[in-house]
Amino acid sequence: MHRWFDPIADLLFRPLIKTPEQGAETALQLACGKLPVSGNSLYWRNGKARRISDSVVNHPCRKHLWKQILQLTTRAIPETETYFRSLKY
Repeated sequence: MHRWFDPIADLLFRPLIKTPEQGAETALQLACGKLPVSGNSLYWRNGKARRISDSVVNHPCRKHLWKQILQLTTRAIPETETYFRSLKY
């Protein structure tokens, strides 16, 4: 830090960067039930649900990735296995 370009970078990029509070706002709203949760293939950004593109949802590696997530999660937190197995992938 403290380079000659720091003031310039700060001037250019500061408007684009969120504070930690702003970054956590959507996750906290979802956790507190203040935003309606509905449907699959959605992600949240700035308090709004966004649709994941079909090329991602139907990607050929999707099932392999889901199995890897299931293995790693249930290894770390065994009680999540029943929940994850009930989800459709």
